[in-house]
Order: sequence, then structure tokens, then C-alpha cells
Amino acid sequence: MKPKLSVILPNFNHADHLPKCVEAILSQSFTDLELVAVDDGSTDSSRDVLASYARGDSRVRVFHNPKNLGVIATLNRALELSRADYVFGAASDDYVLPGYFRQAMELFAAHPQAGLATGLAECVNQYGQLKIRTPGYWSDEPTYLAPRDLAPRMTLCGVPGPTIWRRDAFLAAGGYHADLRWHGDWFPLQVVAFRHGVCFIPEPTSYVREVDDSYSANQTRKKTQRLVLQKLLSRMADPAYRDVLWGFGESGILRQFGPEVVRAAATFPNLPDALLPALRESTLINGSNLLHEPNDEVNAGLVALLARYGAESFPLYDALCHVERSAAATATREAARGACRELRRSVSLSRYWGSRAYRAMVMFARGMDRAMRPLHNRRLERIEKHLEELIRLQQHAIAESARAASGTSPSARPASRMAA
Repeated sequence: MKPKLSVILPNFNHADHLPKCVEAILSQSFTDLELVAVDDGSTDSSRDVLASYARGDSRVRVFHNPKNLGVIATLNRALELSRADYVFGAASDDYVLPGYFRQAMELFAAHPQAGLATGLAECVNQYGQLKIRTPGYWSDEPTYLAPRDLAPRMTLCGVPGPTIWRRDAFLAAGGYHADLRWHGDWFPLQVVAFRHGVCFIPEPTSYVREVDDSYSANQTRKKTQRLVLQKLLSRMADPAYRDVLWGFGESGILRQFGPEVVRAAATFPNLPDALLPALRESTLINGSNLLHEPNDEVNAGLVALLARYGAESFPLYDALCHVERSAAATATREAARGACRELRRSVSLSRYWGSRAYRAMVMFARGMDRAMRPLHNRRLERIEKHLEELIRLQQHAIAESARAASGTSPSARPASRMAA
């Protein structure tokens, strides 16, 4: 008989974590489920662990990839092998908390229009210390949130990974997107939420390990993450997803990617106008700092992007003037000059000259303070130099760590989780 819920479980070399993960699934009070586990060419004792559970519980179905295919391919295979109309994408080093499946399925029964059901995920580090509880409290009681009600309540991460979703809605969102890598499940989950709404459980329902060697940790590598984010932006602009593009803008969930999403947009060839609303907040928040970075490629693209926002970008006028004066590349300076000209045209004369007068007063006040308190200001300058040196050393250490890690084959690292 076809089960009501399929739990799909990819695994690669997580034999130590599998017992807790599998037992948490099989001991749920909601029992009408199947566990579809696909081992991705593990070299530890994972196969034996999974086989022992399959012998002891008929709900457990175990499959093996002939070689390591990666987490996305393994998830897609598990999804194809599953049979239920509702699916939970598990991770072999995480586990669900008691009562999650029962509460979620009861909410689905009461709100069949919902595309997914989620609760709070407790994200911990490798030592078991709580880092963050996501996605935050969208409601004080279990409820269904329609798309337009959901978007304003969304916090930084959007819909987290440990979520139960309707198979038809998830497949209509493209399933797992292999080219989006660690965002390959995050994107379709947001699409489902903005199309069908969410059943929300305001209590912890899952426990997620966030460790340095996880698959999603690769997103901390700036160059790689930027390329993946450009693919994400391209997917958002695809006509197949234009119906939910509003949600990415109104929810503000692109903020979680910090300045890197702005760098990706600035270096995106022919960025579609349709993406501007979704990128507005991140661009205007991070624009000033990015314009002071010595990167002509990012600067040239960013000044053009800011010009497209017109008067909204005027608070960054002085930063654009800085690029016009200091950029190494002539083309970048010319682009900044053109952007400054466009911003001056986009605002009234009173606003423009008012901002110039305010800046002049600020500069005068700073000059007076420097003249009256020279010792104090010299101390502040020394502190700033020390901070700049610490930041430089930290950036160097991160770069060295990334270069060292890049010598390790991705398939040799645990790959069981994507970004929440």
C-alpha cells in the first residue's frame, strides 16, 4: 500500500550519525511512512548500518549508488524511488524531533492547499552548541500562512531545509536544482512557499549540524559562491518562475547572502530589470562598502546597477564620486561619472544642494574636532590602522584555508546537506 509520507535520506560516510537519524524517523508517532535511503558510495560501515534497519523494519528501503554521484544526484534518485504524495528530505547527520511528522500531516489534512510544512530548525556547531534557530517565529500557534501573508513575516533564511513538502508542488518547482549546488533545495522550497503557502509549527522540529566539512560550507568560498548565486539570479529571472519573483523581493530573504549577492548581480551580464526589486535592499545596504573595495570589475558593474535605481541610490552619491576619483580603470571612472550625473538628474535641486551643504558641515565639524583634539584623533587613527591590519590578516587566513581545502576532492568530503 502507498504510504502517506516518504522520507528520502541520502548518505555518504555518516555511519556514526545514521542510527540517531534513522531511529528518530522510525520512532515518530506518525507511522504511515517509508524511509528511502540511498547510500552514495560510502567507504565506511554505512551500508551495514542501513541494512540492519531494513531487516528490522519493512518501512525501510535501502538503495546504493554504484559510485559517488554527489548529494543532488542522490536526492533526485531517492525522490524518484519514493512513492508518497508528501516528502521529507532528510540529512544523515541531522535528526527530527518527536511529533514533527504527526503535526505536519495534521496541518496538511486541514489545509490541503499548502505546499509545505515546517517548524523551527535548531542549527548547532560540531560541538553541539546552538548557533541559530531558524526560520524564526512566523506565528504564535500552528497555522497555515498564505503566500502574501508569509512573505512579510519571513526572516533571513526563508524556508529551511528540514521541511515536508507536496511532491507535485516541489516537482513543478523543478525538483532539486543540480546547478544551484548547495542552494539546490533552498530555491524550490521558496518557490513552493510563494506559490502555495506554508503550514507553520512554532516549535523546534529538527536538529541540524552545521560543520566546516559539510556540502553547504562551500558557499563560504567567495568566487565559487558568486558563480552559484549568478545561476540562482538567472533562475529567478526565468519566465517559469516570474510568478514568484515578487516573493523574493517582499520577503528580503536574499539578504542572507550578504554582499556576495550584490557582487554577483554587479558582475552579471545584462542583469534583467525584473530582478531589480528583489536586489534593491541588498544593493543599497552593501553598495557603499563594496564601492570602496579595490575591485574594478565589481565597481564598474555596481555603479551601473546603482544608476538603474535612480533617486533611491542618491545616499550613495559620495561613494560613487569616490570611485570616479580613485578607480584604477578608466572605464570604471567613466561609468562612475555617468552614474553620478544620472543621480543628480534624478533628484530635485533642493535635495542635491541640501546634501552638499550637509556634507560640507560634517567635513567642517570633523576638521574642527581634529584641530581641537589632535591627540585623541591620532589615537583613533592608530586604532583604525590596527583594525585594518587585523581584517587583512583574517582575510589572508581565510584565503589560505580556502586554497588548502580546494586541494581536497569534493566527493571525498561529507555531502549530506544543502543550505537551509
